[in-house]
Amino acid sequence: MLIIPINPVPSQVLNVQLADQACTIRIYQKFYGIYLDLLVSDVLIIGGVKCEDRNRIVRDIYLGFLGDLTFIDNQGLSDPTFTGLGSRFSLAYLTVADLLIADAELELAITVAVNALPVPVPTALKIEKVHLRIEDELRTSTAIADLRTIPLRPPNNNRTAQLQTQYNAQAGAGP
Repeated sequence: MLIIPINPVPSQVLNVQLADQACTIRIYQKFYGIYLDLLVSDVLIIGGVKCEDRNRIVRDIYLGFLGDLTFIDNQGLSDPTFTGLGSRFSLAYLTVADLLIADAELELAITVAVNALPVPVPTALKIEKVHLRIEDELRTSTAIADLRTIPLRPPNNNRTAQLQTQYNAQAGAGP
């Protein structure tokens, strides 16, 4: 993770090199918060994104940006305002390696949560796990999907019938 220096002004343009990408970052204050545009080699990658605390800005690898950006509130969990930029609110560049570590931690948390579910659970429920493997100095990524089917709990027909009867009685009675 790399902290990008920013200033406490309502509008600014930054030109930085991030993972050998010539980036232009435009940060500007609007009525409802701070917004960001990201350009790489003068090509818009993503624009008009509302900046929120610890919420990734780019999010999708298909956009062609290596890594991601996020704002971090150093004193709490508030969304950034221009008066705190550079002090209370930091702009962080997350490298591909940072994202892989975060994805692995999230996958572990999901796996633990799924394994803790009471059995039986719905049969049609599928959980897709996507693993990213970075090759050639963290520049090439491949997605490997692993689907896991979990059995579903059968519906409670008595309760369903009871609710249907109750609904029909109320519908027949009028408002």
